[in-house]
Amino acid sequence: MSWYHPSTLFDKIFESGIIIKGVTGALEFLGGLLLFFFDPSVIHQFLGAITQKELIEDPHDKIATFLLQSTEHLGGGGSRTFLIVYLWIHAVIKLIAVIGILRNQLWAYPFSLVTLSLFVLYQLYEIALHGSIGMILLTIFDFFILWLIWREWGKVRSPIVDKRDDATRESINIRLFRTTDANELSSVIIRCLREVNSKDYAADIIEKMCSYFTPEIIAKLAHERQMFVAEQNGQPVGTVSRDGNKVFTMFVNPDDAGQGIGTKLMGYIEHLVVEEGFKYIETGASITAHDFYHKLGYVDVRESETDFGLNYILRKPLR
Repeated sequence: MSWYHPSTLFDKIFESGIIIKGVTGALEFLGGLLLFFFDPSVIHQFLGAITQKELIEDPHDKIATFLLQSTEHLGGGGSRTFLIVYLWIHAVIKLIAVIGILRNQLWAYPFSLVTLSLFVLYQLYEIALHGSIGMILLTIFDFFILWLIWREWGKVRSPIVDKRDDATRESINIRLFRTTDANELSSVIIRCLREVNSKDYAADIIEKMCSYFTPEIIAKLAHERQMFVAEQNGQPVGTVSRDGNKVFTMFVNPDDAGQGIGTKLMGYIEHLVVEEGFKYIETGASITAHDFYHKLGYVDVRESETDFGLNYILRKPLR
């Protein structure tokens, strides 16, 4: 599985906010461990010892005062047990959500929205009782994180298609491969590899990939799999093939990229797979195409090393 890769300013803000949540979750887990192994009075005395110098120099030192006040009223017995359990549950839920999102797992988005919303409701209750400035600031931050998660979930759930090119997309016809397509499809695939995939792979790997897509090999693959061609004005502009619910060799002419052709090809294949009763569809993806499949709702299953380098295996549930 791959890690989340931010591409815009908002993506980077989102990643930073999620990482902050992960750090606070780890600190909460550590706090639970300290309370489990040490009596609260010992912790309070320890903090008093290490902050004594700062308080002598500045009796109003905010950080030192905050640390002492935070541990002064830690109770024993039942309240201590409750606090340990609360910290650990809170930490584990946070860390599961954070790791899931950073690992591009689709389930992590609704999980995070639900659990963080419950935490926010509890924080609002605490604000109503005590009106803590710190809790108010934390809740504002959490509302912002909720909005970012919702925004990101919308991106990964729905395919992104350039609306300006709807007319082009509608003019695309998808049909079965013909023997006479081999030369043109070979040209489309090799251009895509050299002009698009080359940003993620070394030149020798690209040329090795290109050698696998000669007209002769494409014609042979078309006999082993069900191969389709996206055609516009009589010219092949993209291709995809499948074997049952497994998808292979999806490429679009670089001149026609960003017009929804790849999305239409995958939608066509998904429709066929659903009609045949499969519960999910699976595909391999290069580094270059990885984010494209995430936007179509595919999730990572595993990674594998091939003769062409790193390859991702992704799945999308269809029922």
